[in-house]
Amino acid sequence: MAIAQKIIMNGAGMNLDLEELYNLINYVKDLNISEKLKKKILDNLIWKVTEINGKYEGVSYWSEEALKFRGKKKIYPKELRHEHVWTRKYLIRELLSGKSAKEMADKIVACIVTKYEHGLLKKDCEGWDRYKDTGVSVKKVSWN
Repeated sequence: MAIAQKIIMNGAGMNLDLEELYNLINYVKDLNISEKLKKKILDNLIWKVTEINGKYEGVSYWSEEALKFRGKKKIYPKELRHEHVWTRKYLIRELLSGKSAKEMADKIVACIVTKYEHGLLKKDCEGWDRYKDTGVSVKKVSWN
């Protein structure tokens, strides 16, 4: 079990594709392990899905303010946040209630925001409403 946990928790250096990550999420949901460990593993896998194309560059959604920092890689960790549009807590709850990873795919998404905007986002709602309600304008970006 320890080796399986290591692979699930950090990918053991493997580059998994989206389909494999969805399969892992569905597999973990059915494991006979503690709820706490299951949630921790699912949390890690959700991060992996949203970072599959990169933690910053490669993410499809960026706030207009965050876009001002685009291309300034040294600044990213200081000024930008990889924000889960639907909170990980919400996603995990939905997955454990029986929804499959593919059913949740449109909600397992990230948006790059500034550190300041991250602090503005409401915690009492989910999804894009969190951005609209706080006036954070988001653009879909291309990474060709």
